[in-house]
Amino acid sequence: MTLVYENALAEVDSILKLMPEDLLHKIPNSFLNFIAQKKSKSYIPNLDFDLSLDEQNLLEETRTILSLIYRSYLCN
Repeated sequence: MTLVYENALAEVDSILKLMPEDLLHKIPNSFLNFIAQKKSKSYIPNLDFDLSLDEQNLLEETRTILSLIYRSYLCN
């Protein structure tokens, strides 16, 4: 896995930690474990939790992974 994807997974992990429990339970544990195992251990996401996701300076790969999560697990 490339460094940019490991960094993106670190950003995704930080965002998921703030997600309400009822939504988080919709995401399979196997996928959450994948994120936890493959994320960068040294990259520290620079997130401003006063801003919406659209306003964040996220990696493009982070936005792609979040879109995948939304489409695959959170949408009805």
